[in-house]
Parts: sequence; structure tokens; C-alpha cells
Amino acid sequence: MFKKYLVSVLIICLLFSIIAIGAPTYVNVGPITDFEGDVGVPDGSGYYISDVLFSTTGLVDVSTLAKTDGGIIVGDGTNFVLETGATARASLGLTIGSDIQAYDAGLSTETKYFLNII
Repeated sequence: MFKKYLVSVLIICLLFSIIAIGAPTYVNVGPITDFEGDVGVPDGSGYYISDVLFSTTGLVDVSTLAKTDGGIIVGDGTNFVLETGATARASLGLTIGSDIQAYDAGLSTETKYFLNII
């Protein structure tokens, strides 16, 4: 008799869990297409917005920098700027010959022999 009630209770619990979890609801039917407010995407454009990154002045500064080979982005205290070569070394406080090893052909040859590369 106990088994009969237990089986009935388990079947009811199973059906309830299927209905509660597996049934399509407003929450789990798929991508949301009804936005509240204007998101600035024209109808029919094919774009799907999953997350919005708000623009800041720092991001605008970085996005307007020229895309150059060997350039690095440096903050000047107010904005982000692009620097290359000597300007970047000066901003970092580096001096060739004291902080940075300058290229030397003799040193290059000696290093090869020291490391047994030749």
C-alpha cells in the first residue's frame, strides 16, 4: 500500500518538475526581441545586441589613435596618446647606453661565441 502512494507521489513530482522547468515560458523562449527604449539599431539590420559597452572618453581617445607599427599607448595624465621610438623611451625614462643596451657589432660577435652559437 505504501509503494502505491509513493509511486503516485513520485509521478506527480516528476510531472510537476517537467511542467515547472521544461515548459516554454516567457523567460526561456529564446532571444528577446522586444526592447524597452531605443537601442539605436535600425530594423532589419541583422544585428543582435547581447551586451552594451558604454563609451567613455578614455575609449574614445584610444579608438582615435593612429594604427602605427611600433606605437605604444601612453597616458599623459589627461588623455591617451600614441608614442613611438625616442619619445616613448623618454616618457618611460630610459636612456640608450645606460638603461638600454645599444646594438654593438663586437658585442654581438662575442655573445655568439660565448653562447656557442657559431
